[in-house]
Amino acid sequence: MPKKEGKVEAELAEVRDVEEKILDRLEKDEKIERKILKKVEKKKTHENKVKKFDFADFGQIVVGAIVFGVPTLFTPDFWVFLNNIPTYKVLMLHLFFLLCVVITINYAFRKSFSFNKKFLKQLSKRLFYIYITVMLTIVILLWGFQKISPDMLTLDFLRYVIATHSVGMVGAVTFDFIAD
Repeated sequence: MPKKEGKVEAELAEVRDVEEKILDRLEKDEKIERKILKKVEKKKTHENKVKKFDFADFGQIVVGAIVFGVPTLFTPDFWVFLNNIPTYKVLMLHLFFLLCVVITINYAFRKSFSFNKKFLKQLSKRLFYIYITVMLTIVILLWGFQKISPDMLTLDFLRYVIATHSVGMVGAVTFDFIAD
């Protein structure tokens, strides 16, 4: 019987050793699963952030547009440059900056340059809110610094607003990155 007990003890020790290895492996797998789950949850919450546009977002956009827009208003070179280029180039630059903002915002929320149709709908809403907020901020700034007036030409009004709006959009998005 002592041989059988010794053999059983040896097998039992071997089973315990295998059991410890399995438990160690399970513990490592659980840690990996938790890390993956955290990354997935973080990505979901980051992508879900694009759905809401609250007062904090509004404030960040206004501050960003002001921080980047006011120095432009005080730079004489900007206004000389603006008066020397054709209106269509101002519009093309604005569309280019708008495209850059769309790509930047998409990357900020998805950490990917690919566009998702469902996400693009939410992104376009957020972009609209940002666009309107910056537009209002820039028009108020231009009016406050007497760069626009009721007696100026409509074309000049549009050139000034579109050019400074481009700078404000870049500032708003940049400040949003810094704040996050």
